Amino acid sequence: MSEQTESLEFGRRWFDHLFPAPPEAVQTEALHVQIDRLKRQVPNLYSVAMFNIAIILILLWNDKASWAVMAVPIMLMLFCAVRIISWLRQDITRVADEDATKILRRVTIAGVSGSILASLWCVWSLASGVFGYPLLGPISLALGVICVAHCLATVRVPAILALVFGIYPSGIAMALSGDPLSTILGLTFMTAGILQVRLINEQYELMIKGLLLEKQIRDQANSDALTGLPNRRAFIAEFESKISQGAAFGVALIDLDGFKQVNDRLGHLAGDLLLQIIAERLTATLVRGDIAGRFGGDEFVMLLHGDAIAVSAKATGVLGALCQYADVEGERISIAASLGYAIHACDGDTSVKLLAAADVALYAAKQAGKAQVKAYEQPDVARLVA
Repeated sequence: MSEQTESLEFGRRWFDHLFPAPPEAVQTEALHVQIDRLKRQVPNLYSVAMFNIAIILILLWNDKASWAVMAVPIMLMLFCAVRIISWLRQDITRVADEDATKILRRVTIAGVSGSILASLWCVWSLASGVFGYPLLGPISLALGVICVAHCLATVRVPAILALVFGIYPSGIAMALSGDPLSTILGLTFMTAGILQVRLINEQYELMIKGLLLEKQIRDQANSDALTGLPNRRAFIAEFESKISQGAAFGVALIDLDGFKQVNDRLGHLAGDLLLQIIAERLTATLVRGDIAGRFGGDEFVMLLHGDAIAVSAKATGVLGALCQYADVEGERISIAASLGYAIHACDGDTSVKLLAAADVALYAAKQAGKAQVKAYEQPDVARLVA
């Protein structure tokens, strides 16, 4: 590994240590909360920055400063105007995760670049004495980046980096200037920067805790407490979504054979453990977006993608995976189940009709001797009439 690669790797580890990523469970939610905050705050912040820069430019003009002195504030003014136009032109009401990451990266680069450029100009104006109001730039910049950091607290990385690069170069220059007022102001701004970094981290952590709590509430509302599978409410919602998309799939109902005897003989705790084993085995069979859920008791449901042939093959495979021995409470139990399935569009075009058809097929599987797979069969109308 080359020295450059090692340096990059070290820098990446250092950055990840300072700014750890949100927990994987809420990374997407955190990303979109940050994008929403940027959408609401960034154009306003750039507008305020332009107003402050305009004041500095007016004072420079009255001070008869040269164009060289005014060049950086003019560049910053144009930079802010370009960024405002860019934000107003792009539609970020609905943005993909990958695009959201790119937006955050661009915001970070733009914010840090602007802070560095403004900070260097403030340091230069302090050191050169070419500006009749040498403290105006550093004071305006420090207050500005503190406001930016406060407004973008949930977008932690650009907020903290803009704060650090916006305050500390000019703050150190002010503290070392030898002028008592400049020294006091420089130390005050740097102290405020430290406190603001702490506040940003606290607000960011509160956001993450809030998102984790929201996820926990959603999971509890949409998951079966015993098995962790989607409950009836969540499964039906996904079911109807697939119907609206016109996808090819089948729905299968699964009922354990002899589950009551297990409960009666070994107790409800053993029955619960058996249901958890069933849920794990169903989950292990899922492929390409298939879904497994629990409707209650010993009744499970699956949404299996594919045409009638694919669904039939999957249903057979599911039953084969289920009907294996399981060790429960130190006893070896033989698991048996019956499965009935129906095909979307062929056997019904609504969730109610498809579930009713699958239930008819499940009843047929039990009537045929249990431990079987049965497809829904359309009733023979001619025979029924006769």
